[in-house]
Amino acid sequence: DVTVVVDGRTSSLSSSSLTFDAVLASIKRLSLESDFELDLIRQRRFLHETPELMWNERETASFIKKELEKLGIVYEDAAEPGILARIPLDGDDDDDGEGEGGSGSGESTTTKKNKIAVLLRADMDALPVTEETNLEFKSKNEGKMHACGHDGHVAINQVRAEVAINEDLAAMPSEISFLQSRAHVLGSSSRGCTAAACPVQDEKCR
Repeated sequence: DVTVVVDGRTSSLSSSSLTFDAVLASIKRLSLESDFELDLIRQRRFLHETPELMWNERETASFIKKELEKLGIVYEDAAEPGILARIPLDGDDDDDGEGEGGSGSGESTTTKKNKIAVLLRADMDALPVTEETNLEFKSKNEGKMHACGHDGHVAINQVRAEVAINEDLAAMPSEISFLQSRAHVLGSSSRGCTAAACPVQDEKCR
C-alpha cells in the first residue's frame, strides 16, 4: 500500500489500485481539499469583518458576486440584495439562451425530465450587536456582528459551489442552485427569494 501526503492530508491507495493515474487523481483531490479549506477561511473572515444588517447587505452581495464571477458561475438577483447562482444540469448552460427556458443570458431555468433541482440556501444578514473579541478579523462595522453564524453559512455555500464545478457535472443527478438570501432575522428571507429561485413550480422544485 502507498500513502499520498499533500499539505498534511493523507490518502491511502491499495496495491491493487496502485496506478499512475490513481496516484495523480489522489494528489489532485487532496490539493483541491486544501484549496477549498483556505478559501472557506478567507471568505468567512472577510464576511465576519464586514457584517451588514437585514435589507442592507450590499457589500456582502457585492463580495459574493465577485467570488462567483471568479469561478465563472452564472448568477442573478433574487429579491435584492439576495443572489441566486446556478450550476446547470449536465454541465449544459444553454449558452445561446434560446432553448426552452433560455433568457438570452446563458441562464438555465429548466429541469430536464427525470431530474430534480436542488437548492442550497444561506442567509447573509448580521445582528445589531457590538463585537467584544480580540480576533484579528473582528467586526469593523460598529454595532454590527455576525453573532449567529451567517458569515460561515454564506462562505460554506460559496465553497459548495466551487466544489461542485470541480466535480464531474455529467454525472450529477440534478441542477444545483445556491441562494444567498437577505433579512433572515425578520423571518422573511425565504419569501420572494425562493419564489425567484424556483421558476418551475412543480413537484421537482422542492
